[in-house]
Amino acid sequence: MFDPGKSLNIGIPEIDEAHEKLDRLAKKVERSIIANVSVAETRKHFLTFISATETHFENEKRVFSQYGLPGMNAHRAEHKSIIQLLTEAESSISETNDAWRKTLMDLMDILTRHIVTFDFEVKTHRGVKH
Repeated sequence: MFDPGKSLNIGIPEIDEAHEKLDRLAKKVERSIIANVSVAETRKHFLTFISATETHFENEKRVFSQYGLPGMNAHRAEHKSIIQLLTEAESSISETNDAWRKTLMDLMDILTRHIVTFDFEVKTHRGVKH
């Protein structure tokens, strides 16, 4: 999911560890899709990913609120939108339609863009060097 040559660390250990966990879980989903494993197995991995993403977003809300960042309403709205997309994607997983496989891969990219766009603002705001 994440570019292996680029760190997505923002300098807050709790958030950085969660990003790494999401990366590991996303790679598990990605491997399931590429290997064409069963729908049930892929769904299981994807549900674990969704749950970890929801937990991560709640933790971000708590942690980021300490920094008085501008644009947090937009950040939270993005979280809500991503969770909705993930939930809709999960409900589209089926034995009879493979379009969901591409959708899941696209969602992994959306989450990466979210981290780079929104979470890196925290890094910049805190003055952490890239």
